[in-house]
Amino acid sequence: MGGLHGNEPAGVYALERVLAALESRSSALTGEFVALAGNRAALAKKCRFVDRDLNRAWTDERLARLRAEDSLGLESEDHEQLELLSTLDQVVTDARGTVYVLDLHTTSGLGGTFSTFGDSLPNRGFAEHIPVPMVFGLEELVEGALLAFLGEHGLVAIAVESGQHDEALSVDRAEAAIWIAIRSAGLLAPADVPEAGVGQAFLRAETAGLPHAVEMRFRYDVDPDTQFAMKPGYKNFLSVKQGETIASDRHGDIVVSEDSRLLMPLY
Repeated sequence: MGGLHGNEPAGVYALERVLAALESRSSALTGEFVALAGNRAALAKKCRFVDRDLNRAWTDERLARLRAEDSLGLESEDHEQLELLSTLDQVVTDARGTVYVLDLHTTSGLGGTFSTFGDSLPNRGFAEHIPVPMVFGLEELVEGALLAFLGEHGLVAIAVESGQHDEALSVDRAEAAIWIAIRSAGLLAPADVPEAGVGQAFLRAETAGLPHAVEMRFRYDVDPDTQFAMKPGYKNFLSVKQGETIASDRHGDIVVSEDSRLLMPLY
């Protein structure tokens, strides 16, 4: 899935490339490959969302209300979520084996190539094939994310952040992750998907020098009313020192609480 946030089209572009390349190999597929554009209305407007964040409302309670209500007059993302939910329900119903989900995203800061997932053995095993830093604990700090919802319902699901929103290489990195996922899920035999090996080499080179895995220790919530401003020059995985001022808001300076690496600076 790409484009769950409308200002993150790289995953959608990458899926279009892969779909085109798979046309000549459809007879070799040993399962089904389903490509989804998450928030089509927001993608068309090139904005993160229209009425609400589509990646913050995947809870059983919220979805039960959506299923029960007449969809007419609901917010834009309600329509999007109902369509996605119906499609995912059908995928699970039709599945003849394990359902693997790759949720593709990008960030506002540079250098943001990594994977994140609920820390289960199946998820970790799926993510291990994609040679980018693994970030543990991020999903626990994001309430109502699609990734956590899918994991709670028995799907093997990981998210891959492939770089900065408008960076051309973000599409290439997302495409590499898709090919690797196709091979790892067993949809194509290794000999039928040479792009997976090429993608692994590409991603290893792209993330050389970065840690294999990191743990989220702290998250700073940004409210639109707080006048948050990130200081220039920061990128993902940059080392920062305790006491270093990295941003400010209307309450004052925002400083680092311990020596660490910065993840997802907001620009």
